[in-house]
Amino acid sequence: MSTLSNESAGGIDYITIFDGRLVQRVMEGTEGAISRELQKGDNAGKTVWEKTYSSVSGKITGGGIVVKEFGAKKVKEIHVKLDDDLLLQLPMNMLSHFAKALPNVDPDQEVKINVYKNKRGKAGLNISQNGDNCEWAYTKEEPNGLPQPTQDDLGEWDFRDHDTFLTKKVAEWFERWAEAEPAPF
Repeated sequence: MSTLSNESAGGIDYITIFDGRLVQRVMEGTEGAISRELQKGDNAGKTVWEKTYSSVSGKITGGGIVVKEFGAKKVKEIHVKLDDDLLLQLPMNMLSHFAKALPNVDPDQEVKINVYKNKRGKAGLNISQNGDNCEWAYTKEEPNGLPQPTQDDLGEWDFRDHDTFLTKKVAEWFERWAEAEPAPF
């Protein structure tokens, strides 16, 4: 069973990433929860209560890339289901960190997913199993088919081919659970 508590209605805990931490929205008054005022979107100014974590552990039991709608805006997310009772919702800016390690993840073993802030204040993600980091399968030295980003005449970087490749690899990795789970979460 995953290591977070199961406080949500419906039996699944939903975990997202905010400010370099794993975040679980909970009811006001939940022990260990802190309040935060939302700054953006339709709910700007609303106070929410959250518990934060630096890592989550469990056995991956499903997932994939899904499209969520926020009003008129559509946003892709990576969903990772752990132990059938926790759904980790990763924003696509975590695609590279998540996808590059995924080929070295044993789906039959428990994983530990750490989220952190680097020295520049950007959120990062690390996957480990049995106390060892899952090394990246796609690196600059050994790309294994990963297209490198390109730079235009103005110095702007284009990651489209890079991200399309990694998105496809994530979808392929999660296919093993597609037949067992007819409907998304």
